Amino acid sequence: VSTQSTGGGYGAPPSGGYGAPPSGGYGAPQPYGAPQPYGAPQPYGAPQPYGAPQPYGAPQPYGAPQPYGAPPGSTPFGAPPPGSSPYGAPPGSSPYGAPPPGSSPYGAPPPGSSPYGAPPPGSTPYGAPPPGSSPYGAPPPGSSPYGAPPGSTPYGAPPHGTPYGAPPGSTPHAAPPPSTTTVTTTTTIPIVFMPTYAYPTCDPVSDANKLYRSMKGLGTDDSTLIHIMTHRSKAQLQSIANEYVRIHHHTLEKDIKGDTSGNYQRLLCDLATPVVPYKLQNLRSAIEGIGTRENILIDILSQSSNAEILEFKRLWPKVVDAVNSDTSFNFKKTLHQLLRAQRQEITVIDDARAIAVSQEIYLAGQARVGTDDSTFIDIFTTYSPYFLARVDYHYTRAHNKGIVAAISHETSGYYKDLLIALTKPPDIYFADRLKAATKILGTDDWGLIYTFCVHDRAQLKHIAQVYQQRGHGHLARDIEKDTSGNYRKTLLSLLD
Repeated sequence: VSTQSTGGGYGAPPSGGYGAPPSGGYGAPQPYGAPQPYGAPQPYGAPQPYGAPQPYGAPQPYGAPQPYGAPPGSTPFGAPPPGSSPYGAPPGSSPYGAPPPGSSPYGAPPPGSSPYGAPPPGSTPYGAPPPGSSPYGAPPPGSSPYGAPPGSTPYGAPPHGTPYGAPPGSTPHAAPPPSTTTVTTTTTIPIVFMPTYAYPTCDPVSDANKLYRSMKGLGTDDSTLIHIMTHRSKAQLQSIANEYVRIHHHTLEKDIKGDTSGNYQRLLCDLATPVVPYKLQNLRSAIEGIGTRENILIDILSQSSNAEILEFKRLWPKVVDAVNSDTSFNFKKTLHQLLRAQRQEITVIDDARAIAVSQEIYLAGQARVGTDDSTFIDIFTTYSPYFLARVDYHYTRAHNKGIVAAISHETSGYYKDLLIALTKPPDIYFADRLKAATKILGTDDWGLIYTFCVHDRAQLKHIAQVYQQRGHGHLARDIEKDTSGNYRKTLLSLLD
């Protein structure tokens, strides 16, 4: 039976053919990723525009709106029911292993508590000193900075007991070990004070008898004499001298003078004299003798404390008039200011004030024609050598030379020497003084004896160290070269 077919074979187009494209054509394909016109076929694998119908039967992207005509609320095949967690996700949308919502992370301390290892709230951090105490390594509250002299008193100052060089009958301060330098710091500025020697205790009666036997009869046991006289403090030697008179009915000084001579004799007798009376004795000799020994005035008055100068005035009320009558001009004015005993002896250095004073010195000297001596005298007799050292630092930075150079340029003679002496603390001053005493033609024995008799053993060792630090050489060797006999042995015994 033949059957007339109304169309082509299976898969053939209808008899009329597929419809022709629109007159304008479907349009050129868009670049990859660009949305194609609605209804236009998308390139294979390209994402379909949001909201565009997907090919029939193709699953819609998860969460995308369903095409028109799709059953409401339908989900893609294999997707979990609406409103439920994705397959495999934990209930409540918390990641597996995470703590419940609102709780602390696992391993963290409970809310409101301190982190593990931290001290309880309100307590001191671990390793910190207890509240109200000093930082570790700091001195106890109310005490002096480490290395500062007892009570933070400057060299020669009088608070809390007997000042350095006070007359006998007073109790000396506790002293640091021999050959130690006392150092304190104000901001970043170091201040080095003279140390104090702690002499061991002695038996005055026993020492008095040993000294008597060393000088009794023919010959002198100089070894015993030198050892006792150089290893006892001024106060101890005074006690020994008192016992000597009580037991032997004449003075120790008389027997020393009878058995010794020359500089050896002078040195032993001066060692037994308390510092303030000894300084005053030399001050009177410098003024009342034939001519005035200006160097002695400088040695004594530039390096004596306010307390010592006040004691000079108490023991010799006419000292000011005597100095004024024997000196003149700016040298006299400077000494007069020192005899007022009002020079600052403080350990705190105001750096801003040091800068201002350095400028005052410049304006009074280098910046003008002639010198404003009143300003020079006022500055150098008002401020301590420790403060003036800081002034020198700022002056050097600003003008490429120090205040000693400024003094030397603007002044002369003993006036210049005195101002320069006032810029030096005792250790530096006496180190330089000893060099001057040993380098001149013929030794300045007065300078040697005076320096060794106004300082204790620790101070002399410290001065010897400064002597070497300042490039003067080795003090003991210089003394050994310039002196001889028992005089030399006594000086060297004070340095050993």
